[in-house]
Amino acid sequence: MNNKLTLGILAVLFFGPLVTAYVWFFYFTDVTTGTVNKGDLVDPAVQVSSLAEAAGAPAAFNGQWAIVHVVRDGCQSDCQQSVFLTRQVWTRLNKDASRVQRYVLLEGDADMPVFEQEHRDLEVMRADAKTINQAFEGIPVGRIYLVDPNGFLMMSYPQPLVPDDLFDDLRRLMKYSKTGEVQ
Repeated sequence: MNNKLTLGILAVLFFGPLVTAYVWFFYFTDVTTGTVNKGDLVDPAVQVSSLAEAAGAPAAFNGQWAIVHVVRDGCQSDCQQSVFLTRQVWTRLNKDASRVQRYVLLEGDADMPVFEQEHRDLEVMRADAKTINQAFEGIPVGRIYLVDPNGFLMMSYPQPLVPDDLFDDLRRLMKYSKTGEVQ
């Protein structure tokens, strides 16, 4: 082989990946903008701390991650199934479970004894329809919500809940968040 051909092959082997990476990054931006979260991001995040105060639980959503169910018309079998699934997700978090609290926000005076009997770790809050509508204005209803330790509603999950999606997102958040972590 002659020297020019050898030099050309070495140049392609050395500069080829650099040129390919440059072109890919700057000209195929729609391919590289994906996210790894499974839930739907609430953009912009909505502050719901006032909702906790109106529901008589001022310490709720303060310092811990929160999984929130909003129950408007009574909790039927689908709702009860999703509450059960969030308990399974919470249990799977293992040592990080202490950094996450589960809530059910009931509209009005609905009586939900199944929560107190079967889910002792579940916090039950109550608020009127007006308060709930103000807090969740512009947010899709009938979903499971994830609230960050600062009281911002930041992610939602459709019904029926896919527990692995919620677990994957919470596990990732626990990995990168130091809030509520026991030292």
